[in-house]
Amino acid sequence: VTLINSHIWEGATVEENATVTESILCNECVIKRGAVVPRGCIIGRGCVIGKDVTLPEFTRVTLCKSEGEEEEFGDFESSSEEEEEEEEDCNDDGNGNTNNGGDTGQLTEEDDVDGSCHDHSVKRVEFTALSDATDHEVVGTDGLGWVWTPPTDDDYDAFENDDDSSDYDTDNDDDDDCDRKDASKNALLLERMKAQSIGYDATALFRKRMMLQREYEEENDDFSGEEYDTGNGDDVTSSLDYPSVAPVRPVDVVKELKMICMDHSTLHPVENLRIELNSFKFSQNATFSDCVRGAMLAILERIEITSDMSPVKLLTSFKSELAYWGELLQKLCHGEEEEQSLIMALETAANNEHGVSGKLLRTEPSFRILLQTLHDEEIVSEEAVLAWATLRRDGNSESPQGKLFAQESTQEFLVWLEEDSDDDSDEGSDDDSDDDSE
Repeated sequence: VTLINSHIWEGATVEENATVTESILCNECVIKRGAVVPRGCIIGRGCVIGKDVTLPEFTRVTLCKSEGEEEEFGDFESSSEEEEEEEEDCNDDGNGNTNNGGDTGQLTEEDDVDGSCHDHSVKRVEFTALSDATDHEVVGTDGLGWVWTPPTDDDYDAFENDDDSSDYDTDNDDDDDCDRKDASKNALLLERMKAQSIGYDATALFRKRMMLQREYEEENDDFSGEEYDTGNGDDVTSSLDYPSVAPVRPVDVVKELKMICMDHSTLHPVENLRIELNSFKFSQNATFSDCVRGAMLAILERIEITSDMSPVKLLTSFKSELAYWGELLQKLCHGEEEEQSLIMALETAANNEHGVSGKLLRTEPSFRILLQTLHDEEIVSEEAVLAWATLRRDGNSESPQGKLFAQESTQEFLVWLEEDSDDDSDEGSDDDSDDDSE
């Protein structure tokens, strides 16, 4: 079994030789032998992906079918009267009960895959046969589940004609124009769904939006839509009529990660927060270094530093926060790069000119206290601290980071750390010599 950056919920089964990449497997779903679930997929509760089936990327499989506009899903859903009759038959207490030749199963709230079943516009559909409940072309002949597609909502009314042109006779060109608008609308709906999935690469989309913003600012005039490759398998037509491609500000990933940490309640397991950070990281094409920066800035803000806080109180408060957050930082730090990012987050907080926290952290020995505590708690390694010290020693001594690094208390800690590292090296050399002599 191959599992890559995926979330596997309780009761989910993945059989031999199956591959799951950057996807979510909900409760009690089954991925059969040899099946491939690629990035961005969500397999709903109780769904089955058949043997040796390869799903398309960003596929969502569910046991819940949603009802759209009139006749939109007419081939799949019965009328309201027929449904009421079927529900009466299926809920009969056994006297005259008919199952239409097969077992039936009423979906419950637990069968919801993507939250769509909690919407009032979504009906619970009772399936009377496996073929009625399943897109066999997608999930396989031995699979179970319906491919979910995003419903049309009011956000896309801009694609509809709001004038009186419908009162006049039009030629085939108008029909073609409507078809193009429908195709563009559906493509944008699918792209929005993909953007909310694990594994989505938003780099091309972000670059396109930045280019549109620059053009808009330079020309201050309308510009025509054009097709562009999002990097996720589809060409999407952009237009200022659709709000998602209008000029937008770039996302401050570290700030967003910090806010996720600030909103998290310490009454809940820290593992829940790690999963949430990891999911956001995937959606924004961010890094673990971004995650640790956001987490560290959140920890320092939660301390509620005041101007009269003593170094001893700062140390006590910081250690108290690390009792909960330390586990998260250790799991997010996969190497020296992330550990150095933690130290740089301390620098960022200390060099913040707004508020009292930055002023206190710039006052000796506050920065040294926090840096040494991270080392003593085995969150930041000796190698990472010395690598950061080398970077700052070779940098600009007049910069805010350089001045912080040059503080006497910080230098004392680094000297002690380097001497301790040299002692460890000497002991290792002595041990090797003794082994050779024997």
